[in-house]
Amino acid sequence: MARRHQIYWLIVVLAVVGDIRVTEPSAWAIKTDFGVYPEPVLPAMGPRGSKVVDPTFGTTILRVTDSSNATTRAGTQYSSLQAFNKDNTYLAGYIRSTSTRGMIFPFDATNFTVGAGFTLDSPTALDDYWLVWSGISPTIVFATALNSFWQINVATRQATLVKDLSKQGLPGGRITQMSTSQNDDVFAVSILDSGGATAGYLVYQRSTDRVLLRVLTSSVNVVNEVKLDKSGRYLVVVNNGRTDEIYDLSSSTPSRIAALTTSENGFSHHDSGHGTLFNDYYPTRGLAFRQLATPNIIQQLIPGYWSYATQDDHFSMQADDEEWALCSRYHINAGPVSKPFDNEIVQITTDGSNLVRRLAHHRSKVANNNYDATVKASISRDGRFVAFTSNWGNANGRTDLYVVQIPISSNDTTPPAHPTQLKFLP
Repeated sequence: MARRHQIYWLIVVLAVVGDIRVTEPSAWAIKTDFGVYPEPVLPAMGPRGSKVVDPTFGTTILRVTDSSNATTRAGTQYSSLQAFNKDNTYLAGYIRSTSTRGMIFPFDATNFTVGAGFTLDSPTALDDYWLVWSGISPTIVFATALNSFWQINVATRQATLVKDLSKQGLPGGRITQMSTSQNDDVFAVSILDSGGATAGYLVYQRSTDRVLLRVLTSSVNVVNEVKLDKSGRYLVVVNNGRTDEIYDLSSSTPSRIAALTTSENGFSHHDSGHGTLFNDYYPTRGLAFRQLATPNIIQQLIPGYWSYATQDDHFSMQADDEEWALCSRYHINAGPVSKPFDNEIVQITTDGSNLVRRLAHHRSKVANNNYDATVKASISRDGRFVAFTSNWGNANGRTDLYVVQIPISSNDTTPPAHPTQLKFLP
């Protein structure tokens, strides 16, 4: 028995000239190296409520939905939307049968279990696919309905009007794709015209009952998405063609402080912290972190290890600990792992120290860059859970919502010591 115990603690060392990597037993610790980890045989996953252990990374994965929730697909709303509420007692995702609906699941963080989901049916015309958790109250979500902001208590199912914007000169459609500041005071949305085309964006401040910014574009479908940072001071606008605008909303007259292009510090996929931005970086096609106050000063992250030749990704900065950002990588043609971090959910330090935490293979096969199958992983505020979308190895199959649990011990930010006196064991 003692001999078996010793074997568990053996460190297998791969020694290559100029490149030494340590592979730790996945049952003991989150992997922090830069090695290549092909996906092993797909673990069999049961119905909703079932759990499996990732055979490579040792983390536990919980299935949240199955065909009893939705006939065609389910998953996370988006990576930059908080999937978990403030205290991890609820989890929000979406389902699709005859239509797409937001669904909320009671979540037990202690026992790592999930309850039966429910939808919200009030107010009328609720856009419940895009639900935003309150940064203050664990029972409040914010949503839009036509041209109004609403807050809804998910415990009582009571809806309260925040603001009706129908008299703000909007072009006859509705507002959508909402984001809020973490203090529940500032709201931003995209504006749709009567034909459903994107026609601009708007920012509203609740405490002063003011529209801080309203931009109607001259050409429809120019704006791809808009998002507030957590502080509510900055608005990030991503336009089609991968051009970007950043506004500072802090003065009485908001100012556009940057207009970025693909060749000059532009980006597409991204998420924001408090005054910060984590994103793909087009001039070098890598990862970048920057302060929104000075968006042309770029901190490149793990340079040389992030390629977009066959992989793409989504980002989440939703954890309160913004020293770490989350990426969910996926092969755009359902291909295998060939480089570090391929087809993985992984955390990366934002300070340029190039530390990583490799959490799980998500097992979603994204054939022909199918958006519905993309992972869109979102991390909880306490950094203990990640919700993600996966078709669990079936590129033509349904997608479902899953959660991976991050061991609490992985919150240690101390870099691992470099191994010394290495030798192969007989």
